Amino acid sequence: MFKPKLLSLLIATSLLTACSGSDDKDDTTTTPEPTPPTEYAHKVTGQVTYIGAIAGANVCVDLNQDLSCSEGEPSTTTDTDGKYQIDWKSETEKPNYYLLANWVDSAPSSARSALAMSSAAANTSATTGGMNIVALPDHAGHINALTNIEFSRYRKMIEADLTPQQVIEFRAKLKNLYAHWI
Repeated sequence: MFKPKLLSLLIATSLLTACSGSDDKDDTTTTPEPTPPTEYAHKVTGQVTYIGAIAGANVCVDLNQDLSCSEGEPSTTTDTDGKYQIDWKSETEKPNYYLLANWVDSAPSSARSALAMSSAAANTSATTGGMNIVALPDHAGHINALTNIEFSRYRKMIEADLTPQQVIEFRAKLKNLYAHWI
């Protein structure tokens, strides 16, 4: 009687041992970590307006933030409606940059508005009649007199050595002031 029980136990154990190999997972295989991209695609679309849409304006992404369109920086020209699109790739996921637009203003000085004549509105070159306006990236590609005024104020905040938090607070106040004009 003892032998049949022992024999049954031996058979059951051998069956379970034979099946156990299929349940084990190979712990040595690992899922490879996805490698982050080495290049990020960027796209800015917008419009340049200054007393109307500006056709033929040069627009660039000022990546080195030196307020000029340097060689190698992404750039394009606006269409007849002042619209543009710039596509570029960089190794930075969220690059810091300014948007610059410049063009030759062929309108007679008497046709320019008081806004154009104010020193805060646009930088002009007296010798060429060239106009330059700037926008920060958070303006969804729009470059106009108001973005230029805000940029001028932003630069003054930076020059005054305000903390990043103070700059954010002052820009929020400016945004509330400009909300009535936009």
